Amino acid sequence: MASYRKHLWRRILIGATTSCAHVGRRLGVALALSWAFASTSSGVTFTVNSPASDADAMPGDGTCETVTGNGICTLPAAIQEANAFAGFDAVELPPGTYPGPISVTEDLALSAEDPATTMISDLVSTAGAQLSISRISLSGGLLVGTELCTSLVPATVTVDRCIIGGDGVRIICSEAPSSIANSTITTGSGTGLFLLAASATIADTTISGNETGVHVDAYVAVSFTRVSIRNNVLGIDAVPALIGSMTLNDCDVVENGTGIHTGTTEGWGLHLCIDHSEISRNTGHGIAVGGGLEFPPFASVLSSVASLEECQVGVHVTDTRIEGNGGMGIAGATGLNFAEVVRSSITGNSSDGCSSVGESL
Repeated sequence: MASYRKHLWRRILIGATTSCAHVGRRLGVALALSWAFASTSSGVTFTVNSPASDADAMPGDGTCETVTGNGICTLPAAIQEANAFAGFDAVELPPGTYPGPISVTEDLALSAEDPATTMISDLVSTAGAQLSISRISLSGGLLVGTELCTSLVPATVTVDRCIIGGDGVRIICSEAPSSIANSTITTGSGTGLFLLAASATIADTTISGNETGVHVDAYVAVSFTRVSIRNNVLGIDAVPALIGSMTLNDCDVVENGTGIHTGTTEGWGLHLCIDHSEISRNTGHGIAVGGGLEFPPFASVLSSVASLEECQVGVHVTDTRIEGNGGMGIAGATGLNFAEVVRSSITGNSSDGCSSVGESL
């Protein structure tokens, strides 16, 4: 697995940059390009009119009905019909609760009018399609990609104005960028957003009420803009991020256990940029940078990803408030040149300031 991981990043983080401002821009351009085909492809629209779980009578005949001639179109039947056709099809849901699980194999737009009145009660997944989901409550969660992660798959998702529970959102081994906007992710005892070998942009979204708000595993490029990560046991867990980049711009990481936990023990690291954000009122440390870390300076680590000249540290914090946390503002391992803090406030924490992270203030 270790050997596989060290090669997989080349396809995920192609064109990686040390500029915090450029990371989100690159992801946004890639996302726009990845959906250009979807916006110009015509397909068939299926309108569901029954909350039942019956299958389609003749998948691929272009008519969504559970018995020939009865005109009853269920969600499973509509998905069967959409999966039978190439092109970007659409499934429209009226208010109601609909069964699953739902597996999407061809490009699809799945939409409703209001997530407060329209719910899919089981897992929605795609392992090889472009999937757009809007204004739906996904109480069983969302899986994009493949859990085994033996190779990258052409699966990607755009989520807008959704409420997501269950197992949260898992984006795994996806070779195209995904996006989540204007949504809420709450799982209770699980992980809100899980990323492995994937890239994503998250905007105007709340991730709260989870055991872990965000878990960033290996080979990830993710950008958060105006995202609130609060009331989780752990806000962001980025310890396993062997190679990757994560930016937080205008975000709140507040009222969690530990706000952000990053670092590694496998000789790799995460490029973390935090700008115009607040990391406050967490009961543990605001930012905890691993412990007992043994790896080369961060610029050397990421030099295998791209040509890096400016990045000499692992955590960049700019114009950010790190205040009122129950532990250190930034806690890190001894002797590492790991944190750069510029024009930021680190005050009112139970153990104030930074701890042995080679900080630049």
